[in-house]
Amino acid sequence: MRKKISYYLVYGFASALIIWSLQELFLYLFNDLPVSKSLTGALYGALCGGLYGGLIAGMEGFFSGSKFLLKKGLRLGVIFGTIGGLVSFYIVDQIVRFAALTDLNPMVPLIVYSLRWLTIALCIGFAIGIRDRNHLTLVRTITGGLLSGITGGLIISFSIQFIESILLARGIGLIIFGMLLAGSVYHFSFYGRKSWLKVLNGKLEGMEIELTKEIHYFGTQDNDDINLQDYQEVQQAHAKLIRYFDNYSLVDNDPFCQTFVNFRGIKEQFLKNGDILKIGTALFQYCTVE
Repeated sequence: MRKKISYYLVYGFASALIIWSLQELFLYLFNDLPVSKSLTGALYGALCGGLYGGLIAGMEGFFSGSKFLLKKGLRLGVIFGTIGGLVSFYIVDQIVRFAALTDLNPMVPLIVYSLRWLTIALCIGFAIGIRDRNHLTLVRTITGGLLSGITGGLIISFSIQFIESILLARGIGLIIFGMLLAGSVYHFSFYGRKSWLKVLNGKLEGMEIELTKEIHYFGTQDNDDINLQDYQEVQQAHAKLIRYFDNYSLVDNDPFCQTFVNFRGIKEQFLKNGDILKIGTALFQYCTVE
């Protein structure tokens, strides 16, 4: 059963506390060093982006207990988050500096500065979509990143402007941004999803594979939709899922009859919510929205 959104909000809150602490340490260490403000800002953005990226993109692996999903999420999140933070903080600082935006209405530079956080949020959404190799998840998480990035970025910018204590202002902004990011990623990642497979064992344990095509192929070939080359007793073109209206039917293509539904050998079986699929040594649970 999927965790309640409150769990993800608490996760976002805890992640932001960690990032806030490391951010203050970073600012303390770099405060007296002979480094340009542009470079310091870019490194600060890279730190925040990489930390938020790793923690949020690895969030689903943390909750599902999937080491594979956790490691992949952490790796991609750190990479894309770091790049997004490094580039956006540097570019936005240059825009504000050379376009003389500080001479305009005070709200203008605040809005422009919020674009840094929007970029980080979008990069994290992109990393999650790449992690799951699912174009629908990519669209959903980018949408979630867009909404949380706009709102969180503005909150961070305005809190720094209007809260007297700069330390408290940074903390409040980062915490709200973290909670918004975690909550929106959770909500939009699964929005509109109808059918999926939950992997129950092996390297991919804990992963949830969304079913969106008319036919999904199980096998060991690189172009198979559900690649099981890390599992034993799986043939090149082992089985396939065929969609009929809103549900799927599992069809066995294995000459050795290593395809099972609820541990009974099948040639073709119409699936219902909760059914256990066994393909070679790989186990799945078929899930649908009821």
